[in-house]
Amino acid sequence: MFIDELESALSYLDKVPISSERHEHKQRNAIRAASLYEIADWIDTITFKMPKNTRQINEYTFKIFIKEVFIKSLIQGRDFHFLEAVDLDLYGITHFPAFIQKQSVERKLLIVETKNIWFIISPPDTLGSNPFSLRRFLTEEVTGGFSYFNALALPKLLCDNPEVQAVMLKFVNRIFSLDRNISDELKKYAIHLKTVLKKQLAPILMDSTFAADGGSAEKIIARRIITFEELLTSSVLRQLPTMISIAKSSEFDQEFLFHRLNIFFNELLTLIKNFRMHPLARHAFVAQHLQLRVLAFDVLFQKNRKVIFDPTINSQELKEKLSQAMIEVRNSYEEGMNNMAELEKLIADVKTYDNKKSSGNFFAKLGFGKPKYTIEELKEAKKDLNETFFVDIIRHAKKYKQAMVYMEYETDFEINEDYRHYAIANESQSLARLPYIIALPEDRERFSLESLKDDVYWEIFDQIYNV
Repeated sequence: MFIDELESALSYLDKVPISSERHEHKQRNAIRAASLYEIADWIDTITFKMPKNTRQINEYTFKIFIKEVFIKSLIQGRDFHFLEAVDLDLYGITHFPAFIQKQSVERKLLIVETKNIWFIISPPDTLGSNPFSLRRFLTEEVTGGFSYFNALALPKLLCDNPEVQAVMLKFVNRIFSLDRNISDELKKYAIHLKTVLKKQLAPILMDSTFAADGGSAEKIIARRIITFEELLTSSVLRQLPTMISIAKSSEFDQEFLFHRLNIFFNELLTLIKNFRMHPLARHAFVAQHLQLRVLAFDVLFQKNRKVIFDPTINSQELKEKLSQAMIEVRNSYEEGMNNMAELEKLIADVKTYDNKKSSGNFFAKLGFGKPKYTIEELKEAKKDLNETFFVDIIRHAKKYKQAMVYMEYETDFEINEDYRHYAIANESQSLARLPYIIALPEDRERFSLESLKDDVYWEIFDQIYNV
């Protein structure tokens, strides 16, 4: 069938092996996006023979779902907008059909609004599954004479029709849902995530008034970003290891926690992205840095979910698995900086000798105390040290794939095409902190060890004193 061929082709494209070169990653994404746009245009030119179904999903509705939900979600990725029914009141959504809201909330369904149709969809019950899959949308299972499914399509023009309302209320109870016995602690944490985001984190970034104290724009933005990260760390991330431990005992709890965190970080990234649209924050390094680190944390959490929820691995073992990368990076850095200090001392000795010689010092003229190396040789040694650390970072990223993220390769986010960014899990707090970010210039001649000091020793609760 067409949908099987389409999803298979997209899956194949995503799995085509490519190198870590940024341009290859961009090319694959560009080909993928172009293919999806072509498919969206092509959909209008073909006719589907729809399978018989209880929900009476016709060709018109199916084409809208393909273009405005399935394809749009693949193109936009984490930027694709959908809402959980439980959040309708929280976000002040008043135009969703009231007659079906209570059942949608109770069953924790997902809602996608298009121009003419509301799509009401069950969350996937398998880690990593696409809730907007075409096969999920069309699937109907018959049990005990009743049909069960993953989604409903509610035309907006029919929302006030009593007969349609009666049918939809009957159908909504046949949607598969994740409404199972979830741990009370996890439910409270999920509510806490929503509350912190809306009532504490959002006000910090959405306040459009900035102190007119004559300070630099970077420092003004930095104070707000640091306050934001401190709150995120103390109110959300510090509790995460405990929540992970609780979720390990139940597959349903694991899916629930993973799903809630995924939604939380997507909304967090949208919040930061909107903040960066403010003229004062648009080019602020600290705002770009925060967006990178939040995205990197989400990627680290997703790529490590099997290990995170493995009941045979305790929190200390998980921390050790994720910590080794940063320990090695910092050891390499400190060794490089110590060697750099020795070279600087030798350069100073050469300059002192040359000054003595040029000023007519008798012993210097005779060659007593002549340095073993020239300035040019020592500068070349400094260049070699920088190159060694540069290569070390790339080597560590390949060795510790679970603890590091090459941002431009593993995500679609690009902050500056002149740099590549590596995120590294925190070595002491693991998933209770946002990761470190190391930025390496594509032009290696511009790289220096000294420029990374703040990044390698970043600690959020020390930062407010530095601005």
